[in-house]
Amino acid sequence: MAFYTDSDPIMCRAFSLSLKEEALEWYNTLPPNTLDCFATVEDLFRRQYASNRKQEITPVDLINTKQEKGETLKAFMKRYTETARRVKEVDQSFIINNLPSCMRPGYFAEKLYARPPKTMEELQERTAEFIRMEEMRLSQKKRQQEGDASGSGKDGKRPFGSNDKNRELHRPSKFHRYTTLNAPRAKVLEEAFRAELITPLRKPSPRDADERRSCRYHQNHGHNTEECITLKNEIENLIRAGHLQRYIKGARYDLPKDGHSRRSLERASRKDERRQGYSHSPNRSREQPLRGVIN
Repeated sequence: MAFYTDSDPIMCRAFSLSLKEEALEWYNTLPPNTLDCFATVEDLFRRQYASNRKQEITPVDLINTKQEKGETLKAFMKRYTETARRVKEVDQSFIINNLPSCMRPGYFAEKLYARPPKTMEELQERTAEFIRMEEMRLSQKKRQQEGDASGSGKDGKRPFGSNDKNRELHRPSKFHRYTTLNAPRAKVLEEAFRAELITPLRKPSPRDADERRSCRYHQNHGHNTEECITLKNEIENLIRAGHLQRYIKGARYDLPKDGHSRRSLERASRKDERRQGYSHSPNRSREQPLRGVIN
């Protein structure tokens, strides 16, 4: 509805007809003789509802958008890009160059700082790649936690008479062959920690554990990092997925590309387990011939 008039009484009346509920109640409770012209009505209305106006987002707000502890890369990037869209007249190079300083220290932030993307499209592609890596790592961690929980019993207690002092040492190997490393497993683990490819399990130490032996991966005592079978399997998983390549010594596997599916990795793992089970089956051992003299 449009009015082509300069009459203040008509404009004030038309303005009141456009209001409803709380705003109309506010207008009707104005003291008598308060409105001398439409400019006064406009000024009073702006001051009454100034707090309802959407706050303007500045580049400072984008700088202060930090990745919180425990926040996934996917959730943070969604929040960061939404804030960047609300900043008026901000340059794309500023959005890209500001991002590494807003992220938690880690492999992705270091990569962005060392080689910043040139366009927003390139930033989105590289972000999507690292989000897939993070989701794969979280999925593996979840499956491992579910497996550990199911193995400990429904009530979470150990069976009577069980002794898990050396349980990690006797854990079965997952692969038939393991990649030969050119560095101690503890050093490879520290690199995986920095790249956020592995997170510590932080398991409590077993009863009567040897305090002189500690595992950096499990954050407990009872066995060493180098003899940790769970860590050995995790490192092999990462190597076969294309990570930690500089720690491979000698012959190396035909590593999968970035688009290699998780299902094919699991299928290869099951194949190794079946092959190992076949080679160690007691039913396959040959019977020794009986020797002696029959009288």
